[in-house]
Amino acid sequence: MKLKDNSNIELIAYSAVDKDEIRALYLTWLNDIDIVQAFGPYSMLYPKDDSFIDESFIRFSSSETIGFFIYNRDTNSYLGTCKLDKISIADRSVEIGIMIGSAAAQGQGTGKKVYALLLKYAFDVLGMNRVWGTCFSDNIGSQKLFESSRFTFEGTSRKAIFRKGIFIDNIHYSILKEEYFTK
Repeated sequence: MKLKDNSNIELIAYSAVDKDEIRALYLTWLNDIDIVQAFGPYSMLYPKDDSFIDESFIRFSSSETIGFFIYNRDTNSYLGTCKLDKISIADRSVEIGIMIGSAAAQGQGTGKKVYALLLKYAFDVLGMNRVWGTCFSDNIGSQKLFESSRFTFEGTSRKAIFRKGIFIDNIHYSILKEEYFTK
């Protein structure tokens, strides 16, 4: 499965990517402390190996998670990953997430294009009523991405995450189907 629009960004499902072709690049991203500490729990800071990649492909191709690799058609390069996670058909709710692995793609509007594709898919195809996500309070880029993608600030889990020797807040955002179609 691929999601694309008229921009240069395309989302390619984990199930449609050659795992061996992407393995080395994916491991590079996942073992880059600067990348994973921006979004991941403390456990993500430990070195990852091929078995982690294999487990990721299983997890991001399950009934509860749809994972995608972010691909730039102009440069013919992969830029990162994104997901619709914790899919609840009963509640029609799903968590959104993104990891920009390519330093060159960070701060270039890639996230906004990715979120637009994921939101369209979540609401139009999956029939979700609510898309939600979280980010760390020191991740200003993610906060700006949620806000520019029309998510509503829902609240803060105070000092919920221990990172870099301190406790930081976890910020919660969501967008509802009616907001998506009316804004």
